[in-house]
Amino acid sequence: MVSPDTPASTPASASRRYIAETRTFFASRAATWDTRFGDDMPGYAAAVAQAGIPRGGVVVDVGCGTGRALPALRQAVGPD
Repeated sequence: MVSPDTPASTPASASRRYIAETRTFFASRAATWDTRFGDDMPGYAAAVAQAGIPRGGVVVDVGCGTGRALPALRQAVGPD
């Protein structure tokens, strides 16, 4: 419980705290993420195939991690 003497958390400070906690969590994992989860490529390919992305379509992978789904997405849409 917050006492009347303790300033309430502002949205900006909560956002900064969330960003700091997220960075702390992933910083220790990022360097080895791809090698630790290297066997998940068939899963990405299956998910992309199930999505039914048309050849020549447009896909966006924004803020979704290390970009491991990009090869499957690129194959689905083709070179153009």
